[in-house]
Amino acid sequence: TQRHIVQSAIRLRYRLLPYIYSGFHRVAAEGYTMQRALAFDFPESARARTTADAFMFGPALLVAPLVSNATSRSVHLPPTPGAWRGFYDGQPYAA
Repeated sequence: TQRHIVQSAIRLRYRLLPYIYSGFHRVAAEGYTMQRALAFDFPESARARTTADAFMFGPALLVAPLVSNATSRSVHLPPTPGAWRGFYDGQPYAA
């Protein structure tokens, strides 16, 4: 329902607030950029250099939006030390 969607968005906003505030502090203090193409963080990955529909938000969140009426999509996970983890469930994903 619409109410559930709005409540979920509000919870997500508050969950991300410390991350966003610290990221924008880096923007002001160091000239950091919060939102950028994958190629900035993964220049060695040819696929990251050509990915146009996903981006990094801060140092740790890879955002890959769903478009149209899609309910799933494939996402390129560039090689990184450690593992990628699902935001909601913490499940590890291999690059």
